[in-house]
Amino acid sequence: MADLLEESPSPVHPETARPPGSNRWLSSYFIGGGASWLLLVIGQFVAALACIAIPIGVVYQLGLLSEAEKVIESAGRAGDARVGQAAAGVWGARGAVVVAGVLAFCLNAALLVVFKRANALARIAADQDADNKQVWQAIADLRSRVTPPPSGRQDAEPGAAPDTAG
Repeated sequence: MADLLEESPSPVHPETARPPGSNRWLSSYFIGGGASWLLLVIGQFVAALACIAIPIGVVYQLGLLSEAEKVIESAGRAGDARVGQAAAGVWGARGAVVVAGVLAFCLNAALLVVFKRANALARIAADQDADNKQVWQAIADLRSRVTPPPSGRQDAEPGAAPDTAG
């Protein structure tokens, strides 16, 4: 703190106050203020909506495959090899729909968690930047209040002996 106070004061404005050597604030690593928050909220909404829509779609597709299986059974003749192949194809399609649905649901659930955490990080970064701005403004204020230590009379020549008559 003493080193900071000994440095010569420099004009620092709160909106441009940044740590030395830093080009950006922490929150600038996100897309930017309101846009970042809006995109993260939209991402959360879409991921949550997909988590609801995927199971509904899987159930609907399984229903359609059941209807296809009934049509195949009613149209086929007993002992026809093509009926057996078509029924096996329906069973394979059911398995593929279930596996794809589970994977898609898990992916969207993970995206929902990621978006929620990214939103929390964006809020933390914005809060930290606000705190950092206050700290840098306080440092600037302290620097502006510090006066250089007295070195004798103001009109004395540098290197001259101090006036001892008194």
